[in-house]
Amino acid sequence: MRVIKGIVLFCFSVVLVSGCFDPPEFSDTPQITFRDIKFKEVGGAADYDSLILYLDFKDGNGDVGLSAVDPTDFDPPYNAEFFYVEDINSSGDTIPVLSKVVTIADTIYTIINPDSVGGKLVTTDTRNKPNYGYLPAFDPGGCGDYAAVSGVLVPMKTVDSSFEIQAIKTINGRKYAKIRGSLLYKQNPNHYNIEIKFFRFQGGNFVEFDWFKEYCITFNGRFPTSLNDFPTYKDRPIDGSIRYAMPNTSFLAVFGSTRLRISARIRDRALHVSNEVVTPEFDLNAIR
Repeated sequence: MRVIKGIVLFCFSVVLVSGCFDPPEFSDTPQITFRDIKFKEVGGAADYDSLILYLDFKDGNGDVGLSAVDPTDFDPPYNAEFFYVEDINSSGDTIPVLSKVVTIADTIYTIINPDSVGGKLVTTDTRNKPNYGYLPAFDPGGCGDYAAVSGVLVPMKTVDSSFEIQAIKTINGRKYAKIRGSLLYKQNPNHYNIEIKFFRFQGGNFVEFDWFKEYCITFNGRFPTSLNDFPTYKDRPIDGSIRYAMPNTSFLAVFGSTRLRISARIRDRALHVSNEVVTPEFDLNAIR
């Protein structure tokens, strides 16, 4: 079960940019190449080690980078997840509904707006209704289907007795209920601009290791908009490098000396997806 508490960032990133006075011609779809990968062990069992991936990139119009703090970079199409409502016009169907992030008195909330399409939010109880038995069963220890929401706001007129109301907030003259419960959800891949997959050597092949399925975390993340802050590079071809550090306390415990590979790709603000690169195989001890 995934607990939503505002915005949780698992990755830290830095972007370095270089350019030319006479701009080269690049595709508006970003292109990346693998440069290096390193592992830094801090030492303590509770300390975060870091697996650091180095990529070079090119982009034809410089529209790369997403902020980790600017609320507008959490609005659609960059929202973190989709929630669902029951389709009032078609029995048994569900419709994805958008959410957006707002900050009220320095507290971050996610607003879900189910009345934008009508219908009731799909919860763990919806599966018990006629025609909805196909929905996944609720797994208290799972991560993939239901989100245990905290700090989520929904319009008051969409709330009934099946929801636990923690507080009532007024935003722009409209009342919202802060609710507690578990809602059907799906992660939005466009929330991230770098996607990472791990593969470990097992049974004679490299097999994907799903961190989200096993530990409810993801190493997908964001590299920032700092390169967009340079007027020189706005709407112009750019090239540069990405140093993407992935902190975790469990790399050695999970993988030990297992042979690994990592794949990566990036996405620009127009949602163009780059080519995918795969690292050479490595083990953590060899890249310290």
